[in-house]
Amino acid sequence: MRVAIGAILHEANTFSPLLGQMDDFRGLYYEIGEEIPARMRDSSCEISGFYDVLDQANCEVIPTIAAGAVPSGPLSNETFRTVTSELFDRLRTGPKLDGILLALHGAMSTESDDDGDGLLLQQLRRMVGNEIPVFVTLDLHANLTARMAFLSDAIVGYHTAPHTDHRQTGSRAARLLLRTLETGVKPKNYFRKIPMITPSVKMNTGIPPLGPIVARAEELESNPVTPAVSPFWMQPWLDVSEAGNAVNVVCYGSRADAAPILGELADRIWETRHELDVDLWSIEDAISDALRQSGGVCVFADTGDPPSGGAPGDSTYVLKALVEWCPEAPVLVCIRDPAAVRKMHEAGVGKTLTLSLGGAIEKRTSKSAEFTGTVKLLSDGWFNWEGPIARGCRANMGLAAVFEIGAIRVLVHERAVQGHDPAVYRSVGLEPRLARIVVVKSPTLFRAAYEPIASRIYEIDTPGVCSVNLRQMAFERIPRPMFPFDAEDAVNSFYRSTRAGAAESAPPER
Repeated sequence: MRVAIGAILHEANTFSPLLGQMDDFRGLYYEIGEEIPARMRDSSCEISGFYDVLDQANCEVIPTIAAGAVPSGPLSNETFRTVTSELFDRLRTGPKLDGILLALHGAMSTESDDDGDGLLLQQLRRMVGNEIPVFVTLDLHANLTARMAFLSDAIVGYHTAPHTDHRQTGSRAARLLLRTLETGVKPKNYFRKIPMITPSVKMNTGIPPLGPIVARAEELESNPVTPAVSPFWMQPWLDVSEAGNAVNVVCYGSRADAAPILGELADRIWETRHELDVDLWSIEDAISDALRQSGGVCVFADTGDPPSGGAPGDSTYVLKALVEWCPEAPVLVCIRDPAAVRKMHEAGVGKTLTLSLGGAIEKRTSKSAEFTGTVKLLSDGWFNWEGPIARGCRANMGLAAVFEIGAIRVLVHERAVQGHDPAVYRSVGLEPRLARIVVVKSPTLFRAAYEPIASRIYEIDTPGVCSVNLRQMAFERIPRPMFPFDAEDAVNSFYRSTRAGAAESAPPER
């Protein structure tokens, strides 16, 4: 059997001022053709899971593209065409296929299409037709659309947030594809949308209320008729017309087999809506409390400016507060500022400079500020993720430098970089275990790597395009009524009316 594999993952934030560009892919990973097995066969990504199963089954694997981007605003149309053309060209010129495995995110948007993943699948179907099975993995934070469900034969979602099961999800999807290729029986996606959006800091499947829902989904997967059951808590910064949480069931039976599962899990998700309100620290209270701690690492989550959610990563809100407090114990902070880091490289190690930092990209919620410090280290910005998220993959934050302001070590970098992994700091010689305070620009993903070393974690209420306070965001295009934006009676009545209907599914004909 011959199977093509690929990955194109981009997560859009429609409130971000930055269009996604090729640099956003080069900042995470971008491998073509035979570069994929050479560099990613033994990583923690979905691609590795594909190989785990396909190699064992002696399949001929056709690698196409493996591209993962740092989140941003919607992808520019040019970038979307460039990345997808790598996939399509290799499929077009490659050998005849028995099946296709794709790792997608599920929250991609482009300049001209809210549903970038659906658009990709639509273009793919136009090229390969309807007979070849196309099996897809999606992030747990996907915004599942009817077009995605209709144009793929099976959708398999992550079960963890923070995401530690990329590889396992790839293996699950590959095993289902082999089942279809061996039996000749295709499954079908049945899904249901739920009129609610969940704050990012509450998307933790390791604890209630999300944990028990995922555990139940895994129980339901033991039925061979419904081998993939995926709850999706949409990443919350998508102001699009098909927004909302969802549940998907990959079903080898009929609508009647999927409907009870969709109804049960949708109800469970809906019933958690009031448990997901946020309670964040102010920056002043967090610093005061952290500096009173007797020891260990205190991790500050900058919830409003995380590149993992599409924010630029250039807010100085936390840095300014820390400088005002003048802590004596070591503090680690990251900030994106291309102009400042170039000046540091020009000046060289050991030079004392007064620099304007931050606020150059997202000017609505972030203001630049001047700081005087010393250049301590320069870097080209290349490093490897340590894991458990994206372990083994290369990353590039562009030019980087360490700027020392008293006890505060500021990692200034050129490109957006996700802050969930201590490898970001370790790549420039800064060890988070030795700091009193470590600032991570991440609302949730950081927990996978930082919880084992943190003595205390503070989720900070910070401004930015990834604000946790969703009611303050200017949503204009989401379907209404929607929780938490509309009156309880209205959204509950609407949910009950949709709950009473039949399970949604892909149309019978493409």
